[in-house]
Amino acid sequence: MRRSPFFDGVTQSEVTIAGQPAKVPIFYYDGTATQAVFAARLGALRQLMPDPRFSRKPRANAGLRAASAASSASGSRSGGRARV
Repeated sequence: MRRSPFFDGVTQSEVTIAGQPAKVPIFYYDGTATQAVFAARLGALRQLMPDPRFSRKPRANAGLRAASAASSASGSRSGGRARV
């Protein structure tokens, strides 16, 4: 990849970052990513949370109620969805 013409024409500048010499923009020639999904029941997770802001259930559809009330007041027939 280093011999690829992808970065041709892009000039790098010498800078000092945290006392170390570096070039910007940084050219990344290769990369790796790792992803994991751990399925769990939300109720069980809430019981394990140390912070009470995460352990209590949020009000159901609080945002949707406000949008529905706004569309009803304007006479909209969009099925309860507010137009943005």
